[in-house]
Amino acid sequence: MPGAAEEGVEKAFRNLLRDNRVAIVERWLDIVFTSYNPETAKFLRREKDKFSNPVGQTFARVLPVLFDLLVEGEDLAKASSMLREVMKIRAVQDFMPSQAVGFFFGLKSAVRVEIEAKKLDADTLRQLLEFESRIDALGLAAFDAHLGCREKIYEIKATELKRRSERVLQKLNDRIAAKYAEPSDDDSESSQHSSERGDKR
Repeated sequence: MPGAAEEGVEKAFRNLLRDNRVAIVERWLDIVFTSYNPETAKFLRREKDKFSNPVGQTFARVLPVLFDLLVEGEDLAKASSMLREVMKIRAVQDFMPSQAVGFFFGLKSAVRVEIEAKKLDADTLRQLLEFESRIDALGLAAFDAHLGCREKIYEIKATELKRRSERVLQKLNDRIAAKYAEPSDDDSESSQHSSERGDKR
């Protein structure tokens, strides 16, 4: 059980994060947006309509909630649905896995810059390191979510490829069946000659 002094330091650190929440989240969002090309990043920052800019607005909605879960020490299992939501976006885009989840670890630098980590005393710095461990755990959970999304995409692609192959094979079989079902010209002439010989008899 932490002592009263330690609890006081933890509470003070959480308050420090809460006081700088807006600036930290804005810096964190900027880390996300700069992972895209400059034109896309500019659009993601500028466009506030969720229908015109679903990607940017999803990050703008989800990241503050994830930050709050980290600050309040909530069970990270509560973040699973939000992690899947943002990882679905990154999974269909042209990112390596490390690039797709890298912005989670970028939260560390956002926090350190905004709370001026170099000026922290030893006790508060220890709280910062513990908070960064929670960020690492969130990043690993995001990696698992990204992997799950990629596997689902591969499964969908494999199913679609199988369906296309089956349709092509069915069309080929239909053409072959139709070809052999129709009598050829030689068969028609042979049938006619046999009929004529029968009539002469």
